Amino acid sequence: MPKWTNEQQLAINHEGENIIVSAGAGSGKTAVLSERVLRKLKSGVGIKQLLILTFTKAAAAEMRERIRANIKKNPDLASQLLELDGAYITTFDSYSLSLVKKYHYLLNVSKNIQIGEASVFTIRENEFLDEILMRRYENPTSNFTKLIYDFCTKDDDSLKKSILKINHALDLRYDKVEYLTSYIDTFYQPDTIESYCQLYVSKLFSLQEEMQNIIESLCPLLEEKVSEKVYSFYRKFLDSKTYDEMVGSLDERAPQTPRNSEDDVKAYFAKLSELRKRAKDYLMYPSYQEMKDAIWATEGYAKEIVSILLELDQKMMELKHEEDTYDFTDISKMAIQLLLDHPDIKEEVKQSFQEIMIDEYQDTSDLQETFISLIANHNVYMVGDIKQSIYRFRNANPYIFKEKYENYQKGIDGFKIDLNKNFRSRKEVLDNVNLMFDLLMDSVVGGADYKASHRMVFGNTSYEEQGKSDTSHQMEVYRYDYDKSSEYSKEEIEAFWIAQDIKKKIESGYLVYNFKEENAKPRPCKYQDFVIMLDRSTNFGLYKKIFTYFGIPLAVKKDESIKSTTDLLLFSNILTFIFKIYHHEYDTMYYHTYASIARSFLFSLSDQEIFQTITGKRITESSIYQLAEPIAKELDGLSTTELLDRILTAFSYYEKLLSVGDIDSALARIDNLKRIAKGFESIGMTPSMFQEYLVELTENDQLDLKYKVSEDASNAVQIMTIHASKGLEFPICYFASLDVKFNMRDMNDRFLYDNKTGIITPYFKEGIGDTILKSLYKERYTMEEVSEKIRLFYVAVTRAKEKMIFVLPSREWDKGTDYDSKVSWSSLADMLDSIRDVLSPYTLSIDLKEIPLTHAYHTLTKKEYPTSFSHYVEEEISIPVKPIGQERFSKTTSHILSKQELRAMKFGEHMHEVFESIDILHPNLEKLSKFEKEKVTLFLKHDIVRNAPQAVYQEYEFMTELDGKMQHGIIDLLLQYENRYVIIDYKLKEVTDEAYRKQLDGYKKYIYQKTGKPVEAYLYSILDDRMVAM
Repeated sequence: MPKWTNEQQLAINHEGENIIVSAGAGSGKTAVLSERVLRKLKSGVGIKQLLILTFTKAAAAEMRERIRANIKKNPDLASQLLELDGAYITTFDSYSLSLVKKYHYLLNVSKNIQIGEASVFTIRENEFLDEILMRRYENPTSNFTKLIYDFCTKDDDSLKKSILKINHALDLRYDKVEYLTSYIDTFYQPDTIESYCQLYVSKLFSLQEEMQNIIESLCPLLEEKVSEKVYSFYRKFLDSKTYDEMVGSLDERAPQTPRNSEDDVKAYFAKLSELRKRAKDYLMYPSYQEMKDAIWATEGYAKEIVSILLELDQKMMELKHEEDTYDFTDISKMAIQLLLDHPDIKEEVKQSFQEIMIDEYQDTSDLQETFISLIANHNVYMVGDIKQSIYRFRNANPYIFKEKYENYQKGIDGFKIDLNKNFRSRKEVLDNVNLMFDLLMDSVVGGADYKASHRMVFGNTSYEEQGKSDTSHQMEVYRYDYDKSSEYSKEEIEAFWIAQDIKKKIESGYLVYNFKEENAKPRPCKYQDFVIMLDRSTNFGLYKKIFTYFGIPLAVKKDESIKSTTDLLLFSNILTFIFKIYHHEYDTMYYHTYASIARSFLFSLSDQEIFQTITGKRITESSIYQLAEPIAKELDGLSTTELLDRILTAFSYYEKLLSVGDIDSALARIDNLKRIAKGFESIGMTPSMFQEYLVELTENDQLDLKYKVSEDASNAVQIMTIHASKGLEFPICYFASLDVKFNMRDMNDRFLYDNKTGIITPYFKEGIGDTILKSLYKERYTMEEVSEKIRLFYVAVTRAKEKMIFVLPSREWDKGTDYDSKVSWSSLADMLDSIRDVLSPYTLSIDLKEIPLTHAYHTLTKKEYPTSFSHYVEEEISIPVKPIGQERFSKTTSHILSKQELRAMKFGEHMHEVFESIDILHPNLEKLSKFEKEKVTLFLKHDIVRNAPQAVYQEYEFMTELDGKMQHGIIDLLLQYENRYVIIDYKLKEVTDEAYRKQLDGYKKYIYQKTGKPVEAYLYSILDDRMVAM
């Protein structure tokens, strides 16, 4: 039995009211949650009486398996084991869908309702909006004419983008249609507009009070004359009682900081200057009345936008209803509507569950919270950590958690439990994190009063017992002086330095301690013990190249855009070419798509060959045309997915992917396209629409498709975004690219929507101007975005088990950690620079001269496993090449490869690379995985290999003329002895194919002709450890 802390035991046992458990990083919240379930089962509560909600299917599956493992240890609960697979341990989306399907007849939807692809809905939404706007251009209203005339210059693209963004934001309201229908009558009321203006002016009164406090602290430190100047300048603003009195009060030149002032005086003057600037920004309207008039001037624009949004929503819902296909947001709203419209069903659901458990509650959205509030019965158990709420872009609302936490803390509506003891990290790491976040995070900016309630407490004492070592585990903050004229970017410098530092740690046997390993004790670090975290994935490719240059395996984990690859363009061109043939349209696009396909990896034709085919009007004779024409003839009878399958087969797409490499990523991209194609079918869209969609996708920056890339990390340094690292842990964490600016572009859109300020539009009066609503929105958006970035940084540093290492450029910085400084932060580096005084004991300098910077990494092509060894004998072979038939000895594949065969081939290629990397004479297996080490060791025990040869040749490539034909081959391993040669060819498993014998006969004949000595040949099965003589 695990030993629970008092707080964990309380979280497991407390009953009878709503409970929120604030579980810090590494506090064992998942174990606590599953143990609570076990306790309930033991007390007689059935597993089907619990509703356990998570945010991902993976998390739900993990929770189910944890509960299964706990039940198996308790024979008395065997009956619950039979019920487990039918229990509601699921995601919000899946549970909502189950309710909608169960009561579909009350919602006027089919029981077989489907979930559609978001990207498919996006393309239809764009089409509908184009149609709606076109009708308005044909029959314009005065409001539409003014909207277009005032805010659209060359085209209406930016307006369309804004309308779509507003529409997506409004989709998150369960009452979207009702809200829009009543919006104008509700918002454009004198009292409503007055309340917004008063809120805006209150910001000025707050600044007034802040200025007063600073002046009272500053003036006693000044000479009398200077003090009088300061009072005199600010008095008018400070004495103002209304907005109109404040206007112009700060326009004159402010008193300057006296020469030779003390630091505290300088700081006060700097703060005054900053407050004055903010006040002047607020005073942008000539009068209070004009401030109100500006809002009233937007009514016509808002009416037109609301009208467009309602029509767009109606079109989309008609489409979804007709095709019986919806997105999960629709499903959530249906579930809410079901409960609101049918009190009996709401009561039935409410009484069905003894408790509702929600994991990762900090990521709850407004829709999900509304749904839970309808079925709750003072029995909601919420587990989460507001400090790790980092999904605002996925509609998470961390302030739901914050409000509950603060209310329950006061005993209002529920009970609060804190799990602050951390079992993941060393004490030094926790002390370092606490040191930083005592200053960085507070209740206003960050969402949690870190110092008062959220400091982490050291809990894993094994670090101080079995894991004790002399290695320093204090964080290290490395800074370097960057010259903008340098030939190297900051990203290159940081990547080179990190690679060099990891290399040094590996070579010096830097100790790490993995308390989860059997018989754990400090051991020399491995590549898999390191992770590099960046805020975004932009520079992952750069790191990959530089780490390859250093010979360090690096595994990338990220979401990749399909638009960054050739697959999308190639499929788009193949489809376009087929449709051109179908429509007999032999235009410029027909020639362009032919050339693109011919140049691709599918055919690899030279520009000269392509040019000759086009100018000679021989496209119809080409193999590309011969493959495409039969598909074009069948188009009328093909669905979109059938069309894709025909292309994949006819063009031998899977087989030819082998020439590109990175098979898994390519397969993931193709699966994504096939999934989208199926989505098109589900809402009645034709193959021609899919072809148009792919063309649009290649050309439209607003559309994108993502797929996950996760490379093998069995013994590799990992690199990932901070978002991707959530839930993971690593002994040593590097943090780089810290000065990359936050993306705040959204708040600068001309048209916006916000739950608190509604639809925000500019006004037009002798030019375009913003209303106070935009200012209020930007202030709130900035605070919430910076808060999210503080939480993101917290997630990053709490991944570290044993050490944190930060790398960033040096610079001047004068901001602190007060509210105004925090909301001005625009990068993670700003945060670190704002606490540089407390970081000083951990700060070190990087001497750029000691980093082996070079541009050579750009051109290096090196396998993951190095293949060159200094003692290997290399032989130059010079063979005259004649223009005669050419063949290869390797076995060829005569059928279209399946995805499973492709993956097997990729694994075979990987094992080939492992064997090629081994120094046969002096093997070093340290960098291999356990599986690889086992297979290589077995191979090296064979007598043929063990009897020391005079020379070893790896990947011996040759070309020679045999039987009147030019033959090409690559011998995996050639061993030279005094009186014979031995050829060994690696195979993953199968060694009986007759084609292999023919291949090795060719190898033997060539080596015999070259040396005149006897030649032996063997096939070696890596998986079966079989050496077969040929």
